[in-house]
Amino acid sequence: MKKNIILLIALLQLFELHGYIKSHLADVLNRSAAGSKIQASKYDLRGAAMSGLQASGGNFFGTKFQPCVQNANNDTLGCCTGEPTDLSNADLSEANFSNAAASSVNFSGADFTDAQLINVDFTGSYFKGATFTGITLVDLTMTANMINSSSTDSTTTVSATDLESTSAATDGSYQLTVFCNAIMPDGTTCSGDSWTAPDGTIIKCNCPSTDSSD
Repeated sequence: MKKNIILLIALLQLFELHGYIKSHLADVLNRSAAGSKIQASKYDLRGAAMSGLQASGGNFFGTKFQPCVQNANNDTLGCCTGEPTDLSNADLSEANFSNAAASSVNFSGADFTDAQLINVDFTGSYFKGATFTGITLVDLTMTANMINSSSTDSTTTVSATDLESTSAATDGSYQLTVFCNAIMPDGTTCSGDSWTAPDGTIIKCNCPSTDSSD
C-alpha cells in the first residue's frame, strides 16, 4: 500500500495536475446551470473546462484565465500544467472581463456582445467564430482624464461624452487591452497594428515593440 501511495505522489508530481481553485469553478458552473448571474471577480479559473458556459452579464473583473498551473492551495486535480482554459461557445454577452488575465484561452464561438473588455491580456487567445459586437475596450472617463492631465492648455477640458465623437475613442489609441498573436474571429492573427471588426470597431493588437534602436 505504501509503495502505491508513493507511486501516486510521483505521478502527480510528474504531470503537475493542479490549476484552478475547485470551489471557484464549482460556483461558476453551478450559477451557469441555475441561470443565475455569475459573480466571479478575481476567481482563479486557470485551465478550467467551461465550454458552453452561460455567463451573460457575469462579473469576471480581475479573474485569472491563463493556462493551468499549480496553485497555492493545491486543492484540485482538474487539469494538466499548460492546459488552456476552455470557454468555447460560451455566452459572455454583457459580461465584465476588465483587468482579467486571459492569455491563451480558447474563446472560439464565444459571444462577447456588449461585453466590457478593458485592460485585459488576451495574448495568444483563440477567438475564431467569436462575436465582438458592441464590445467596450476603452474606459472613456479614464481616457478623458488622461487627455486632460496631459494637456498643456489649462483651459482645455474633454468629457467622456465629447470623447465618444473623437478619433481617440474610435481608433483604439487608448486601448490597453492586449490581443497580440490572438486568433481573431475571422481566423486571422492579430500581429500587426490592429484588426477591424465587421461593425467597424478597431482593435489594437498591442504587441510589444520590436524597435531595438538606442
